[in-house]
Amino acid sequence: MKSKDINKQSNLGDTPSIKNEKSFYTSIDKAIARGQHIDALKDIIKEYGDYKSYMSGVFEKGERLYENIFRFHVDYLLKKPVWREFEIDGSQTFDDMAEGIIRSMDWDNDHLHSFMFPKTGGGEFQNFLSPYSIDSEYCDNDQYPTYHSNEIRIAEIDYKKYPKFDFMFDFGDGHQFGIKHLGNRLAKKSDNWIVFPKTIDQRGVGPEQYPRYFDEADE
Repeated sequence: MKSKDINKQSNLGDTPSIKNEKSFYTSIDKAIARGQHIDALKDIIKEYGDYKSYMSGVFEKGERLYENIFRFHVDYLLKKPVWREFEIDGSQTFDDMAEGIIRSMDWDNDHLHSFMFPKTGGGEFQNFLSPYSIDSEYCDNDQYPTYHSNEIRIAEIDYKKYPKFDFMFDFGDGHQFGIKHLGNRLAKKSDNWIVFPKTIDQRGVGPEQYPRYFDEADE
């Protein structure tokens, strides 16, 4: 089935829903009713409200260009110069983008990931470990549910407001990437949607995913 044929949000800017929100509030309400950790739970509810309020501004409120091909520049930040440029179908998901980035580095997609949007602090953007994120499926933070990368489509982000954001893969090794939206184009009849996300330019070789720090002879 072509990705554009999958049931999706309206072309106008409806804010996507967050799965497990109902069960989150139910469990919080039950704990408060039992008198357990009331102040801490109220703080979590406030943090969740802040998350939803911020993320509502990340989503495109106008027409969502599901029929467009989106282009991104992706820098690997822990080794220079290593970068990739991708094209990806607007109806594909951020999970598809993560797979494309990881595959382009010749790694296995065997860890969690997160797309993080900038928070301000100290007069500059501090994206990494930002609470404003779109995360791997089942990868909610320790406090409340978040948007998941397999549920949010590429065309659903307002890139005029957020042309730059970050990507973290493998929270143990902490592979960090900076992503910049370069623009869109109309899909062509010659485009084969199966190949997207597609690497269209690149520089540098990424590090080994699991480097050997010593030879077996040294064991």
